[in-house]
Amino acid sequence: MLNLGKKSASTKPAPPTISQQLTAFLPFSLPVFQPTSATELTEIDTSIPSCAPLPYDNINDLVAHLRRFTPLAITSSVHTFTTFRLASSDRRDEAKLHDPVTQQHDITLRGPENEFTAKITFRIDTPVASADDSPSTPTISHVAVPLHDLSDWARPELGSWVKERAEELDIATLGYGIDAYYKLAMKRAKCWAACADAFQTLCSSGVAEDAGYEAYVGRQCFDFSDGDVLLRVWWKVNFDETGAAESNIYVDAVFLKAFKTEDSDYGAAMAAIGSFFDSLLKAGHDVFDAIQRTVRLTF
Repeated sequence: MLNLGKKSASTKPAPPTISQQLTAFLPFSLPVFQPTSATELTEIDTSIPSCAPLPYDNINDLVAHLRRFTPLAITSSVHTFTTFRLASSDRRDEAKLHDPVTQQHDITLRGPENEFTAKITFRIDTPVASADDSPSTPTISHVAVPLHDLSDWARPELGSWVKERAEELDIATLGYGIDAYYKLAMKRAKCWAACADAFQTLCSSGVAEDAGYEAYVGRQCFDFSDGDVLLRVWWKVNFDETGAAESNIYVDAVFLKAFKTEDSDYGAAMAAIGSFFDSLLKAGHDVFDAIQRTVRLTF
């Protein structure tokens, strides 16, 4: 006999748990992720990360990846030269010798706005294979950075350094150093432009007011003066043994003929200004902020 007045215990829904009840009142809840099926796992790239070249469909994709490391545009051309040796064909076939091959690579570096240019030329020689057919190792035989292809404003700081690296055939340090110098030189030029804009009455840089930072590239110092005091900020670029560009920043302050008396200790006052500027840089202030504070203290 069927009992129509009561529901079976198996069909009665289970009451919600306390956590489920609390979740209903919260503004958000943790998402629940469904387990990944075996089919989906096979579609996931499980390759081990490495330093292997990134795959690309066209050259534009490759250039985009390279721009992550340098803002310079790089173009190159390769020329191959073969030196024919004086030997009969029978003898060469017997000894399994090959003519030596030389490759000349001409690499041109340009800034985004053509504000900087440099050219690196190097040659790679492939020596003649030996009679026992042992492998031969190509070597770099010549490296040059023609100064006439280097931007005029970069020659005073960069010219002698690139010449030394080229004589040592250090192509890796050479390329890294040129890129590092360009980045630091652009940072310095933008700082000078910001100084000219912030202290227009104290600057006589000879640059038009509407000129961009490109007008200050290559400038190693910047002057502030009110006619009585001259404050000169130096920012020089040096290189370490790895090719990294390093900044050498300091200030010189000079009292002009006004206010000069025999009883005044100008040397101590000038040293105090330089020490104040150095302390700001050591405390972590950026160069422009340190210059602003020093200028306001001096004038």
